[in-house]
Formats: sequence, C-alpha cells, structure tokens
Amino acid sequence: MGRREENKARKRAALLQTGLAMFLDQGVASASVEQIAAGAGMARGTFYLYFDGKDALFEAVIGQFFDPLMAMFDDVEAQLDAAKTPEACLQVYQIMAARIVMLGMTWRDVVLLVFQEMRGQSVPGLRTRERALIERITSLTQLAMDRGLVRKGDARLASLVILGAIERLYYEVLVGDLTLKEPGELATEATVVLSRILGLDLEMPRIPVG
Repeated sequence: MGRREENKARKRAALLQTGLAMFLDQGVASASVEQIAAGAGMARGTFYLYFDGKDALFEAVIGQFFDPLMAMFDDVEAQLDAAKTPEACLQVYQIMAARIVMLGMTWRDVVLLVFQEMRGQSVPGLRTRERALIERITSLTQLAMDRGLVRKGDARLASLVILGAIERLYYEVLVGDLTLKEPGELATEATVVLSRILGLDLEMPRIPVG
C-alpha cells in the first residue's frame, strides 16, 4: 500500500472511530456530519470523499460487526449441511457460539451501538440488517430441522426466541450487569439456550475461547 492509500485508509478509520464514539454518546439522530468531521480532524467536505452521508457512515460502522457475522453463518451452513447426528449439530452450535462471543468482544462498542439504536428503530439501515440476520438464522434453523438434527417446529419462531435470549444475555454482559467468569462460559450459556429451544438436551462441555 502506497503513502496515498495509507493516508486515505487512516482518514477513513478516523471517521469510523469518531462516528462510533459520537453515535454512542449522542445517538445517530443527534450527531452531525460537521461534528464527526471536526472530531476526526478534517473538514466537512473531506467527510464526503469517504461517505455519502451520516447514514452511510453508520452503515459502515455497524458493518464492522455484521459483515463478519453474516460471513460466519455461511460457514455454519456448510457445517450443518455436513452434520450427520444431533451430537455433530451441537458441536457446530458450540463453535458458532464461541465465534459470536469473540466477534462481540472485538467489536464491543459497535454491538452496544446496535443495541442502543435498535430500541429507537430510527435508522432504516439497522432494521434492514436486523431482518437479514433473522432470515439467516431462520434458514439455518430450518436446515437443521429438515436434516432431522433438531426437533421439528416453526423455524422462524424458534429463531426469534433464540435471538432474543442471546441478545439479552449479550447485552447484560456488555453493560456489566451480568458477570461471567470468562468468554468460554458465555459461549456455553448461549449454546445451552440454543440447544434447549431446539430440543438438543445433550451433555455439553465448556467451550474454550481464546
């Protein structure tokens, strides 16, 4: 990467970092392009060289978490498709939970921003991301049901219950109201929720996360 590309990457990263901080502090609706640009040490016009507007910046900020999350679900789909037994299915869910925990730890403030803005539902792009996540989890649950790996039922309803339970567990840990000993314990607890909803009452060892 040349010096010009490095400078552009540095400015874009500064806008992402400043935008995240201001979105968390003021909310997306209240933060302005002018404030974000100034906070990142650049002119308002420079902002528009990198993003079309505030909504585009917000989309890029939350994409840092959502994009690798959705890519991970592609891996999960391939693993579920290859699973032959409920035990193998449970192992896939364990690995998935561990990876979700690690993503959440890496992008902690982004996840907090998502939770913050989800309550207001004021950003259309976030609702689009949320719908895509629900549909992805539903399709994975349906795949497991169709293969006889978990109890058959309403895949969408089960997915909404799973997502709601894990989101709440995630939120309480991130804001510090629920203390778990280590990330592996959080991953295990999330997998317990998932497996019980889907009828996988199998013995489950703790997941090492590192």
